[in-house]
Amino acid sequence: MNPLEAIVVVKACIMDQNRILIVHRTGTYPKWECPGGKVDMNETLTQALKREVFEETGLKIEVDELMYATVMNVADKGKSYLILNYAARAESTTVVLSDEHDRAAWVSEEEFHEKIPEDILTAFRDHRVFERLLNR
Repeated sequence: MNPLEAIVVVKACIMDQNRILIVHRTGTYPKWECPGGKVDMNETLTQALKREVFEETGLKIEVDELMYATVMNVADKGKSYLILNYAARAESTTVVLSDEHDRAAWVSEEEFHEKIPEDILTAFRDHRVFERLLNR
């Protein structure tokens, strides 16, 4: 992979009554995360985020502001990911999971901090994501 290449990933910070939606990924790298995924060729960022969230959770969303962007280098995969995290609103809170995930939860900020990997927590803290989401 060319060191200047990156895979673009979009994620949704979906809030409902001061709770954020997280999903638990299965497979080689199981972890809790916000829903979202890779942007396909010829897709806008908004189209990709709506598609990914619907595929993973069955939720239809409206995409709001960009909360933050970060780069994650995964040495054992030899890849770099440009991750764009957006605030989003869902029409419903009823989640229907795809095969990519085995659990979903609407969690408080405290529960989020207990479940989410440290690299994501650091980005959320650095960019005051919860504070900004709760003050919308």
